[in-house]
Amino acid sequence: YLGPTGMDIRDYLYDRKRFGFGGTLDYKLGEMSSVYLRGIFARFRDSGEDWIYSPSVDTSTLTANGTGPGSVSFTNVYRRPVQQLFSAQQGARIERGANLFIYNIALSQAGQKGGYNYADFSNSATIPFTINTADPFTPHFNTPYNLYDPTQYALSDIYLENDHTFERDVVGDISFAHRYSTSSGSRFGAIEVGMKVSDANKNQFFFDQGYNYNGTATMADLQGSFTDPNYYLGRYTYGPVTQFSKALNLFAQNPGQFSAYSTTSSDVPNDYNVGERIYAGYVMNTITISHFRLQTGVRIEATRDDVLGNNYDVGTGATSVLSTSNTYVNVLPSVQLSYNFNGSTALRFGYGIGISRPNFGDLAPYRIVDATSSPASITLGTPGLKPTHAQNFDLVIEKYLQPVGILQLGGFYKELADPIFFAASSQTISGTAYQVLQQVNGPSAKIGGIEASWQQQLRFLPGALNGMGVRANYSYTTSTVSFPAGFNGGRTDHPLLNRNAPNNWNFDATYDKYNFSARMGLTHNDANIWAYNYSSGATGGMKGPNGDLYLYPHTQVDAEVNYIIPHGKGFRVVASVLNLNNEVFGF
Repeated sequence: YLGPTGMDIRDYLYDRKRFGFGGTLDYKLGEMSSVYLRGIFARFRDSGEDWIYSPSVDTSTLTANGTGPGSVSFTNVYRRPVQQLFSAQQGARIERGANLFIYNIALSQAGQKGGYNYADFSNSATIPFTINTADPFTPHFNTPYNLYDPTQYALSDIYLENDHTFERDVVGDISFAHRYSTSSGSRFGAIEVGMKVSDANKNQFFFDQGYNYNGTATMADLQGSFTDPNYYLGRYTYGPVTQFSKALNLFAQNPGQFSAYSTTSSDVPNDYNVGERIYAGYVMNTITISHFRLQTGVRIEATRDDVLGNNYDVGTGATSVLSTSNTYVNVLPSVQLSYNFNGSTALRFGYGIGISRPNFGDLAPYRIVDATSSPASITLGTPGLKPTHAQNFDLVIEKYLQPVGILQLGGFYKELADPIFFAASSQTISGTAYQVLQQVNGPSAKIGGIEASWQQQLRFLPGALNGMGVRANYSYTTSTVSFPAGFNGGRTDHPLLNRNAPNNWNFDATYDKYNFSARMGLTHNDANIWAYNYSSGATGGMKGPNGDLYLYPHTQVDAEVNYIIPHGKGFRVVASVLNLNNEVFGF
């Protein structure tokens, strides 16, 4: 039998509230000079409840036609995270003659409190299942047993999360540019120097509480009023659900029926403090000689990462303090040469060395367990994760259109060293099978492809139609990745790089006239690898159920309308709608 052996039948009810404000204050010092102050504040309360029925089949007795005994459980997730961010930025642009001076200072903070509380319900019945995979996207676990009898699900435990995550970033940069030219004016250009300092800190503290239930309450005793008669467009039937507040009331009124259990395996690995400081400086020269324009530069960056956290041994429960520091320096040259044929057509070649650092929060030794996912999952941090270095080659030809527009066609090639990607493996802990996800470095990867874009305002159309416009782009990408020795059972093939979809395109129809502006866009991304899961010799091969994990192809329609109020002193009304076609995000 090759097919699913378990599934989650999930439904959601969200009560999300968001508010925020932003502002900008500008003071003009001269024709091309100004000082500014900008700020933004936002708060997001991500409240709601999830309900999850999880049927599964015992694989040891499963027949070739997908028939065998199994079990089912139910989980009620109570979402209560609150996210908040703040950012302030002050800077200036001062131009005096042939000289340009720019500086910027910014402070940003973001945090999240709360978490995802949940109650688990068990069903002790041994259930006969026949798995119907006639439609592989909507498999059915058929059974004569009533999966939706709330009296057969007993409350087994309650888990309460009180988690805190906070990040603070401080950035300052300064640059100076000087324009120059020869006396004849046949050569002109600019030389620019600058530096940037950034200091980031992220800390996290988990305080979770878990309680086993020793009473006799069932789903029927804690049942809520939510129903969904058209669940998954009518392809599945959805059963009764619980109300988490009733489980909390049961806990508050009958504390003697609950016994606490250790949450060390969740708390300790997720307590950490990570800091990253970067010093960077650059020099760049741009010169134009006749039809040629040459830009050369070099950037030097020094990075220091400091990690303070906890190592946690799942097998023994032993905990030790982890304190590491890592310092490295990168020299990143670049060159770009372009040729302007006739003022409206240009050919451009570029080469540069770049660096992509890991999210510095991923350097912490965190360990996040999600027993409610299917399959149950563990996500791990990776102390010692190295940055990815890339050599980039680009060749682009572009044609400027009248009155406003551009056509572009180009190709690119990148060679990556130490690419970062998600790896998935299987691990059994206390009888439960978990999918373990972790960011790792590979030895190398290669990416190549073509890009095309068209953007134009159709001013040549008559009357009201001349406010119409088009924005479209397409890219085709191919890639290969190499794995470290021994990866996933000694895997030696070279699949596509993860999150690298072969075909991507966007098409936007626009309208701009007077005080009115509107956009409607279509976006598409092909299926692509989310995490490398295949191990050499796995049943079903690379394309089977034990192959790599893919994100579904995704095609989405969005729209936005913007109206500037006449004599409204800059006030405008904006309405936007995302995912009008209700396209699924999934893997």
